[in-house]
Amino acid sequence: MKPNHPPSGKRTVPTLFRMILCAAGWWTGASLSHAAEPMMDNPVLDTSRVGAFNSARDGGFAGALKAEEEALKIAGDKYGNLHPALVPILDDLGTLHRTLADYPQSEMNYKWGLALLEKNFGADDPRVADSLDLLAALYRDLNRLSEAELILKRSLSLREKNKREIPRALAQTLGLLGRVEQGRGNLPAALALFLRAQECLDKDPKPDTLQLISLSNDLAEIRGEEKNDSQAEACLEKSLAIAKNKFSTAGIEVTDAMLKLADFYHARHQDEKAGPLYVEALKISQSLVGTYYDYPALPYMKKLARAYQRAGNFEKAGDLWQKSLQTEIKVFGPQHPRIALGLINLAEVKADVKRNAKARQDLQQSLGILKNFFPGDHPLVVLVQEKLEKLSR
Repeated sequence: MKPNHPPSGKRTVPTLFRMILCAAGWWTGASLSHAAEPMMDNPVLDTSRVGAFNSARDGGFAGALKAEEEALKIAGDKYGNLHPALVPILDDLGTLHRTLADYPQSEMNYKWGLALLEKNFGADDPRVADSLDLLAALYRDLNRLSEAELILKRSLSLREKNKREIPRALAQTLGLLGRVEQGRGNLPAALALFLRAQECLDKDPKPDTLQLISLSNDLAEIRGEEKNDSQAEACLEKSLAIAKNKFSTAGIEVTDAMLKLADFYHARHQDEKAGPLYVEALKISQSLVGTYYDYPALPYMKKLARAYQRAGNFEKAGDLWQKSLQTEIKVFGPQHPRIALGLINLAEVKADVKRNAKARQDLQQSLGILKNFFPGDHPLVVLVQEKLEKLSR
């Protein structure tokens, strides 16, 4: 069964950004907006950008890059290379390069877009905040947290000064800053920022559903780190309730929320609560995956693999993690950070069935990939090193 694609039609920068990061598992709940979209009435340009969306949706990132680069040239020829109409395309390019782990090129595209906004509207214009958030999110990926924090504080100041700022945009920046503070180990500051973001969304007449879920999960993680399990559980239950209310009860968003709540119970040895959730998530995921293993099915495959793993069916879990990994190698190549994450998943299944030597091999390969992209103190590098040490005991 092939998962349904979003309907075709005009795509804005927020849609492409959101679609790619959702597929990559990096979605932060952002709801970006640009004031400079005068080119969307240009049929040739519009065709290029929709072509980029379609290619990226199916995992054809080389084609998506080519289409966006063509759109950038068309826009430059029509409006001039310093026109703010180029900003949405530059942001698309930045996000595509970020997805492909070409972080220097992503940073250059985001900075170029930011510079065009500042040149055309001034450094204190609230529209600048959108580009600042994109750049900060990239720096957070790279664990450049001090830089991300400075950028987000500037973005937050711009949004707070804008009396017409929509609540979800302010919540976006607050949430990003909260995640940065969490990464720095400053839990009280992170919690305060997440709570402020929640207040903003409570004021939004049409809040973004994925943003609501993401923020509830952020709060659950903070509460869990504080050892406040009752609050953490309540936040995860809220995420599940939102997902069931806003999406199909057999949708991937519901499965994701179930698995997060089940993992919470499992980590606390409350398997009488975790078990039924894993069983229900397994049934939903089975209906979503079928026998389709190409790129658009990846999120469904991973949810199903996770459900099988927690249900104790390690053979089926391992098979699905392997198929997911092969699909990502086909799309991204063998040395992409996502391959490193896939190897971690495989290693966990092998460790579950006491194949520790094979698990160590996967983790060592994962560590080698990650070290090509990130410094030694990056959280992913540290995570794999800790897993290797645990297996070696």
